[in-house]
Amino acid sequence: MEHAREIYAVDGSSDDPLEQWLDPSSAWRVRALERAIRTRLTEAATHASVEELVEGLSSLAAFYYVTLFSVVRDLTVPFRTSNPTWVKTTGKSVRADWRLITRGFARAARLLADRLEADQIGRSASSVISIADAASLPLPRASIGAVISSPPYATRIDYVVATRPELAVLSVQSGQPMSSLRNAMLGTPTMTSPAQDAKIPWLLMSDTASRFLGQVAAHRSKASAGYYSRYFEQYFRGLASAVSEMTRVCTEDAPIALVVQDSYYKEVRLDLAAVLREMLTATGRSTFQEKSFSTGTRAATNPKVREYRSTFKARETLLLAVP
Repeated sequence: MEHAREIYAVDGSSDDPLEQWLDPSSAWRVRALERAIRTRLTEAATHASVEELVEGLSSLAAFYYVTLFSVVRDLTVPFRTSNPTWVKTTGKSVRADWRLITRGFARAARLLADRLEADQIGRSASSVISIADAASLPLPRASIGAVISSPPYATRIDYVVATRPELAVLSVQSGQPMSSLRNAMLGTPTMTSPAQDAKIPWLLMSDTASRFLGQVAAHRSKASAGYYSRYFEQYFRGLASAVSEMTRVCTEDAPIALVVQDSYYKEVRLDLAAVLREMLTATGRSTFQEKSFSTGTRAATNPKVREYRSTFKARETLLLAVP
């Protein structure tokens, strides 16, 4: 570690996003590990974008990045809230010495290695990881033989905020870069465009989506006809774009497997599996297999929800569209 200290000197002008939770010396220690992984196990430049880093990431580099994610997750425990997906950035900075960080890193590496060994992952498989917009895939038409995905559910979970520690490890800055990433996400709770009054063609794809939007707009609760209607409209519009692009790049005989979960607006249930089934049908798919099971949710953490319903179970569904 002294060798790492000599290589990565602190210049006193750090704006490291890790300092949202860690004091400068602790953030520097974690960054030293990240830069060691980057410089020794990847060909990406020190200030390469996330896209540039991920495109050329080896399995070994990915292993150590995931290990470092786990370390930072442990260090940011004091910043977790009652919302399990939210990591706040206010509070007393955490201080961690080399011993704490390196022991945590070694422990996380062992746990991950044991899990990979138990699952026998990576022994013969190969993969290529790329980053792209789901609504604009850089792939030719009919070039994909199968799709397995679990798109964001309509639960207003902010996945960018939920993965803020991991993004900080990858040097994604707070502010505009983070805002741009949030706005680009399917299901983002931020509004990226004004509601459109004109009849939207994608609504014709799904009667379930159209009916749900009508129920939300007519709901008696505050902001139903405003923000929440616009949010769900934006979500369905993005989902339809992703489904259209997904089927474009698939061959005609490619199976499409999607894991989805229903959700509620107050007491109004959204059957997301039905929405996707109808959207896929509109793109030419006609045969479906489904397997559903009940799962728990954290909806009850909001006491106001109890005003509208007494059960907080959700239904997850594996939706398989086959040729």
